[in-house]
Amino acid sequence: MNSYTRGYVLSGLAASPAILHELLNGLTPTQADARPDPERFTIREAVAHLADWEPIWLGRVEKILAEDSPEIENLDEGEFAIRNRYHET
Repeated sequence: MNSYTRGYVLSGLAASPAILHELLNGLTPTQADARPDPERFTIREAVAHLADWEPIWLGRVEKILAEDSPEIENLDEGEFAIRNRYHET
């Protein structure tokens, strides 16, 4: 992975906590549990998804930093949601 792409990915990830704070600040439980579409996560489920994927992303970032051409494992987000019962969060 070239240095531009590596820097782009890492800067985006570094900004994530501040962006999430801004987006979620003041959110009501009703808003957090509203389903915008039957096939989409609620905001609460999306946050659970982010928490579950944090260690996966950490591993990916470590590979990006350590390898020139990292092979990133493809994982099924939908399967994670079912297995971890996001709809019950």
